Amino acid sequence: MQFFNDSVQSAVIDDEIIDAESGGYKTEEDSVDPIDPKSARREAVWGMKRELIMDAAIKVMAREGFMSVRLEEVAEEAGFSKAAIYHYFPDKEALIMNIVIREHRTVYERLAEVSERGLSLVDSIRELTATLHKTLFGTVSGGGALGPMSMLSPSMLSTIVVSMTKHEDLFNETIGWRKKMNDILIKIIARAKADGSFTIPIDDRSVCLYINAFYQAVMMEQMHACHADNNDANSYSEAIHTATDKLLLLFSPWIKEKV
Repeated sequence: MQFFNDSVQSAVIDDEIIDAESGGYKTEEDSVDPIDPKSARREAVWGMKRELIMDAAIKVMAREGFMSVRLEEVAEEAGFSKAAIYHYFPDKEALIMNIVIREHRTVYERLAEVSERGLSLVDSIRELTATLHKTLFGTVSGGGALGPMSMLSPSMLSTIVVSMTKHEDLFNETIGWRKKMNDILIKIIARAKADGSFTIPIDDRSVCLYINAFYQAVMMEQMHACHADNNDANSYSEAIHTATDKLLLLFSPWIKEKV
């Protein structure tokens, strides 16, 4: 990680040129010529710095609490100046939504890998559970939780809602990733039905929505647990895996393999 940080920081001079040329916060409308090596390098540096900032934000939220976090604190944690942070995220809400998008993308990519491996429905659901736990409730040394969901409590959801409404484009991007995840899950369900290993008499999309609703309920329970249990990462792991066992038990009459 130190090598990564040093590599990014070494490009600060080029990055100042990016900021001067772009006039500040970079938007999706900013185009990059993929043939131009300098342009591609600037884009790569810009992306790496955004990743550093999002990682720093999660650390600050876990340490200081979600509601009190300010971009200035995130900038300090990431090793940026107070003004530089605004070249990457215009406000706290945009930062939050980009973290949410990143975690959705991570879950989608993992689910896509699971689908490509052709695992059974049972194994696919267990892999999805492991991915959700690692992505949303990731841990650091000492057992403390360090993931976007680990520092949330129900009272903080209003901030997330504000983030969604303030940055509708980012909210729509989040929804896009959720649709992609659903499409892959539907594909896994359809494959299990086609090979006869899953015989539930319900259409694939409804099964997908049921699984989604189930996991959302688990996440809500875990938000309460995060707040009450002082971020006990072991309790998250046990709870989410126990919940998965219950989900598979509900499906067991129609699953033609050992659950």
